Amino acid sequence: MRQVTRVFAPLPAKYRRYWPVAVTLMAGLLLTAARGWELNREAKELDRKRMVLRIEEVTDQLDGRIEKTELMLRQLQDYFMLTGESRKSVFGEWLGRRGLDFNFPWIQGIGIATNRHRSEWQAAFPRPNQPWTKEHRKAFETLARTRPIDCVMALRRLVKANRMFLDDYDLRGLMQETSTFNTAITARHLCVSSRRTVMLDAQSNAITGVLFYAPVYNAEVTDFFGALNWDNPRLSSARWLHFDSMIVVPVDLHALEQAIWDGKTADLGVELFSSTNQTAETWLNISADGPRAADPSFQAYLTERVRWPMYGRRFSIFFYTTPLFEAQSPRRMAWIAASAGAGITLLASTLVGVSLRARTRQERMTAEVIEARDALNAAEKERVKLGHDLHDGAIQSLYAVQLGLTRTAETVEASLPASAQVLKETRERMDEVIAELRQFILAREAGASPKGSAGLNDVLAAMVQRMQPTTETVLQFQGQQDAASRLSVVQVVQLTQIARSALANSLRHARARHVNITLQNHDGLVRLEIADDGVGFDPGHPAEGGMGLSTMRARAAEMSGTLEVHSRPEAGTRIVVALNVLPRKFDA
Repeated sequence: MRQVTRVFAPLPAKYRRYWPVAVTLMAGLLLTAARGWELNREAKELDRKRMVLRIEEVTDQLDGRIEKTELMLRQLQDYFMLTGESRKSVFGEWLGRRGLDFNFPWIQGIGIATNRHRSEWQAAFPRPNQPWTKEHRKAFETLARTRPIDCVMALRRLVKANRMFLDDYDLRGLMQETSTFNTAITARHLCVSSRRTVMLDAQSNAITGVLFYAPVYNAEVTDFFGALNWDNPRLSSARWLHFDSMIVVPVDLHALEQAIWDGKTADLGVELFSSTNQTAETWLNISADGPRAADPSFQAYLTERVRWPMYGRRFSIFFYTTPLFEAQSPRRMAWIAASAGAGITLLASTLVGVSLRARTRQERMTAEVIEARDALNAAEKERVKLGHDLHDGAIQSLYAVQLGLTRTAETVEASLPASAQVLKETRERMDEVIAELRQFILAREAGASPKGSAGLNDVLAAMVQRMQPTTETVLQFQGQQDAASRLSVVQVVQLTQIARSALANSLRHARARHVNITLQNHDGLVRLEIADDGVGFDPGHPAEGGMGLSTMRARAAEMSGTLEVHSRPEAGTRIVVALNVLPRKFDA
């Protein structure tokens, strides 16, 4: 706890006590961030596993369509080995029955290229029942090594509209050469070319794709070589010599990839390449934009590169996630949890801050109440001391003066009856002053109002009535009953002293003809006003040599009130005391 307090020591005092808010906020946000990061990591791991499964599914669908294409070409191979390729009408009927337009949308057309030089080796082929010697075999192999094969497109059938076959697909070569065409002749399976131009559109623009090759052999020669065990892969010349024609199928890899989704929104982006080097030159399913696999600025949520074996070739695929995949990700639950945690943290921090602020205000109010109570106790002690001083000092002195006046009046009563009467009246007024002082002292000791609930009205009225005979100035008092009833004992005493001092100043210094004293209450504000029409003065430079104004201000401040002095030379003086008095709970 001390260490935490030291961290916030440089802050101002009014902010230093709010360190629990900062600790709650930081701890909550750290825990929320840690939990959110953990949930996000788990969600990403689940997404990787889900992506692996989806890659397997997509790859299986691609392989399935390739196998479907291979099966169709194998059937066409068998068909030509049995019937021959020259029957154009039968060829067209066969293609129509397979529904290539609907079942194979990635196939753009099918062409049949025949071997121009097959008559030469067919002439060298032994006649039926002719013995086959080593010399025949040697001559046959020599012919295969020296005579090139040159194929020409004999049958063509478009599957996609607005397409044109190329004039030359480069279907020629010697047996010793290494090419896709040669590999297709000697291979036991379907062969695929690398990326190349496969067709032209209506404007003679190149269409990029791959070529599928399926060789067709002479059935009679095949059976003959089979009987001689020439079907051994090492005897490649056997396949070379009885090669009859080549089935050439241009394939659109973009259509092949789109067939996977069947018009639905894809959750994975798929880019096919004819090499493991995924560049624009090897990209197969070309679209409007460049390949994202070769774009270093492309950023996706998840990506993956996999090899895609394709009949002996090392094709590859680049996968990346799409918005649909990310929308299905559990990552959003991590963000929701993090947002909810941050919200709860902010709410908790706010509640802690409100609690601390309320406690601070309560402590401040308690301190103010204690301070006010101490001030009242000190004032009460001063009032008690003042009462004792008045009783032991001023009242006793007044008694002595009163006795002196009594004896003087008795002495001069016979010779100066008028003066004796004046002395008698002065002694009576002194009796009233002594009685008032006694009543004040007794009321202070009992803790009650000197004159009951309306004591201030009575005191001020009596003050005016008592002082009127001693002056030619007209004195008037007007007081509201509810104003006096809202005042405490301390306030009654203080206001009485302020009124007495102000009235005395008006009579002694102002040479006023009228003095009005009013006591009013309005919306909880009690106002005591003493106004005269005397000579006035400058409040900034009072001519009074004593402490009258400063004492009145001090008394008003003790009651948490205000004292205003409005005066100017030859314009009279108005003193206003205002107290903010709240309604009391137990007022009758």
